[in-house]
Parts: sequence; C-alpha cells; structure tokens
Amino acid sequence: MAVSPGTAYTWRRLDLSLVLVLNTLSTYALSYFTLPWLATLAITAVACYCAVTGIYSILLLKKVRASLRSPHQLCCCVSGRLHMTAVSSIQVEGGILWGLKKRALLCFS
Repeated sequence: MAVSPGTAYTWRRLDLSLVLVLNTLSTYALSYFTLPWLATLAITAVACYCAVTGIYSILLLKKVRASLRSPHQLCCCVSGRLHMTAVSSIQVEGGILWGLKKRALLCFS
C-alpha cells in the first residue's frame, strides 16, 4: 500500500521533531547523574534551545523535498551530541579512576 507524498512528508516532520525532543530528554537524564547541577542545567538549556529552533525550522518548511536539508539538521546534530557529553564524562572519569587504581596496585604490591 503506497503512502501519499503529503502523508509521508507529515510523518517525516513529526519524526524529526520527536528526535529533537528525545535528545533533550536524554541529555537531561544522562547528565543528571554524571555532571554537577549547573552543568546539567547549562547542557539541558542548550539542548532545549536547539530543539525549539529545530522544531521551528521544521514547521517553516514547505512541501519541497530538497528543503528537508536545512538548519534543523544542525540542531539535530548538536542536540544529539550533547547527551553524549554525559556519557563521555562517565568514560573519562572511569578511565582516570582505573588508571589511579592500577598505579596504586603497582606501587603497593
């Protein structure tokens, strides 16, 4: 069963908007447990700004297929990378702690 271009375009816009909203939620959820409170608020505020700007640019799109590559892609990219900041901080912290633990074991053995 084929889908009309108008319906496909509507679902595409909804999909892009949902990605932006979910990136904002995951940014807050991942940074809440790993970063200080002010850093969590700052990163979440930037993610919210990217989501609002991206959704606004999605709403302004006309029904032209080529115009789907517009400023909202930058917003998707930035908000998608922000929640990785919290994950990266966990990895860096774990790596530092593992290195210290390893050195302590070598010094005291």
